[in-house]
Amino acid sequence: MEWITSSIRNKLLAITGAGTTLVLAAALFGIFLGWQAISSFEKLIDDDLVYERHILEVELLFDSQIQEWQMLLLANQDKNERQGHLNKLKEIEQTVLREATMLKEHAKSAEVEDLIVRFIAGHHQLDSHYQAVLKRLQSGNINVAELNKQFEKETHQLHELLAGTSKLIINQVNSKTAEVKASSANGIIVSLGAMGIASLIAFIVFLTFLQRIIITPATALVKSLDSYAQGDFSASTSVSSNDEVGKIAASAQKIRDQLGSTINDLAATSQEIAATGTQLAQATNTSSSAIHRQQRETEQVATAMNEMAATVQEVARNAELAALATEEANGQSATGKRVVSQTIDNIERLASKVESSAEVIQKLEGDTENIVVVTDVIKGIAEQTNLLALNAASGSSTQLPQ
Repeated sequence: MEWITSSIRNKLLAITGAGTTLVLAAALFGIFLGWQAISSFEKLIDDDLVYERHILEVELLFDSQIQEWQMLLLANQDKNERQGHLNKLKEIEQTVLREATMLKEHAKSAEVEDLIVRFIAGHHQLDSHYQAVLKRLQSGNINVAELNKQFEKETHQLHELLAGTSKLIINQVNSKTAEVKASSANGIIVSLGAMGIASLIAFIVFLTFLQRIIITPATALVKSLDSYAQGDFSASTSVSSNDEVGKIAASAQKIRDQLGSTINDLAATSQEIAATGTQLAQATNTSSSAIHRQQRETEQVATAMNEMAATVQEVARNAELAALATEEANGQSATGKRVVSQTIDNIERLASKVESSAEVIQKLEGDTENIVVVTDVIKGIAEQTNLLALNAASGSSTQLPQ
C-alpha cells in the first residue's frame, strides 16, 4: 500500500489498472456469454441434429425395407430369390425397429416420442401384414398390384410419421438456433453494456481519485503558495499524502516556518532600529541646536577678529608712524630705540598670533568643541594687543621730542 501512496505515478497506475480490470472483467463476462452460446449451439448440433440424422437414416432403412418387400413380391415364381429377399427384409426390419427404439429412448420431447411410438406400432402392424401376405404367397393366391396398393397406404402413413418427426426436430433445431442467436446477441449487448458500465465506473473512479489525490491537494498547495507570495504566512500548508505533491507541501511548510522566523527576527530588528532612530533624531535635534548656537558664537568671534585685525592694522600704522618719528628724531636715546624695537617684535608676534587665531577659527568651523579654547585665546590676544598698544603709545610719547 505504501508503494502506491508514495508516488502520483503509482497511484495513476493503480487507478488505471483497476479500471482496466473492470473492463477486462466485463469483456470476460461477454466472452463467457459467447462461450455459453457456442456451447449451446454445439449441444444443439450434437443432440438434435444428430437425432434428426438418425431419423433420416431410419427413413432410408424403411425405404430399403419397402423396396425389399416389393422385390420379394416380384420374385414370386423364384423361391430362392424370394427367400433371399425375405431374409434381407427381416434383417432390415430388425434394424429399423432397433433404431426406432433408440430414437424413442433418446427423444427430447413428448411430441417426438409420441411420433416414434406411433411409428413403431405402425411398423409392427406392417410386419403382421407381411406375415399374412407371405402365407398367401405360399398358397399362390395373390394379386401383387392389389397388395402394393394396400401396403402403399400403410407405408405412406409411416413415412409421414418419420417425416413429421424429422420436421418437428428441424423446427426444434430452428427454434433453439434462434434462441442461441438471441442469447448470443443478448450476450454481446450485455457484454457491451457491461464494458460501457465498467468503463464509466472506471472513468468516474479515475476522476474521483484524481480529484482527491492530485487536484485537491495541488489546489490547496497553490493557494498556500499564493498566500506566501503575497506575504501572508498565517495559514500553514497541510500535508495529506506522501507523494510528490505532499513532498512539495512539506517543503513549502518548511519555507513558511523559516521565513516566519526570519520575518519575526526582522520585525524585532526593525523595532530596535526604530527606537534607535528616535534616539538619533533626538540627538540630531540637540546637535543641530548646539551647532546653530556655536555658529552664532563663531560669527561673533569672527566679527571680533575682524575688529581686532583692524585694531592691529591701526596699531601697526601707529607703530610705523612712531618709527618714522623716531628716525626723524636724531636725538632719540637708545632706550627709545629699544622700546620701539620691542614694540615692533611684539607687533610681529601679535600678527603671528592673529594668523594662528585665524587658523584656529577655520578649524573651529569643523570642530565646534574647541570654541571655548579659541575664545579664551582670542581674549588673551585682545588683552595683549591692548597692552601692546598702550605700551607702544606710551613708549612713543616718551621718546618723541617735547
